This record gives sequence, C-alpha cells and structure tokens, in this order.
Amino acid sequence: EKIGCGGMGAVFLALDSEKGQRVALKTLPEQFLDNKYAVSRFIREINTLRMLDHPGIVKLRDAQMANNTLFYVMEYVEGKSLRHLLQVRKRFEFPTTVRLLCLVADALSHAHKITIHRDLSPENIMVLRDGSIRLLDFGLAKLADKFKDLTATGINLGKLQYMAPEQKR
Repeated sequence: EKIGCGGMGAVFLALDSEKGQRVALKTLPEQFLDNKYAVSRFIREINTLRMLDHPGIVKLRDAQMANNTLFYVMEYVEGKSLRHLLQVRKRFEFPTTVRLLCLVADALSHAHKITIHRDLSPENIMVLRDGSIRLLDFGLAKLADKFKDLTATGINLGKLQYMAPEQKR
C-alpha cells in the first residue's frame, strides 16, 4: 500500500514476512536509475540512516536492488505527521509544544554529529500515539563524504518556508 510519495521516491507499507512486522519500503522510481545524482542521493540517504541510531530517528533495516528497483526498508512508524496534527488541532498547548520541540531538538542534536537534515518540516516529523517522535526523510541531508558535491554551495534544497535564512541566498 502506498503511504507517501515525494519528488524522488515513493514509500509503501509492506510486511516483513520473516519477522511478521509491518515495515516502510522507500523506492527510487525506475526513471531515476540512469541519473547518477539521483542514485547517489538515494544511497547517501541509506548511508545516513545506517549511521544514525537514536529513538527519535526512523530506523533503517535493509537496503537492496532487486528487479530493477533500488529500495530500502525502514521501521514503519504508526502515527501522524506533525503537519496533519497541526491541521486537525490548529494549535498545541504550551507544554505539548515544548515537549515536541525538545524531542525534535534531541533527535537533531544526535543527527548533527554527522549530518544536517536540510528538509526538516512538519511533514517529516511523525508523532506516535505514545507522544514520541521520529524524524523522517534524510534524502537531502548534507554529509562530509564522497558524495559531498551533491550539496554544493549556492544550491537550495528542501522546502523554502522551512530553510534557514542563510540558505535562501
């Protein structure tokens, strides 16, 4: 079942038949397989998730190329995006806002040891039933690795309304 999509991929709800658990499967569309930058970005996202181990960041389980499809498997996060909750509730009480911001800041603090997310928005923050959060979508993350040229100076990536002011130049 398709549960999300963006400019560079689609996310499906799937079943890990070995473990009997639901998982999320993110694919790189076939039309991008000949685009070395798209493939490199997708691999960078996989490598970034592989290095991040924090309760507030979605967990990578596997990555493969099968039947001409590049994909990775991550934990399925059962919850609602922060965007959805804001649309439904219109606003949060002050203690809830502080708690959510602290959880996001803690996850980002961990991530920033190796990367900068660069696409942090309410769509990429999932709030689970127990009130915990998961950061999603590290596809635009910036790393100091062999793919560092994918994020050259002067190139704006991500959602304009959520960019740091210095990135908008």
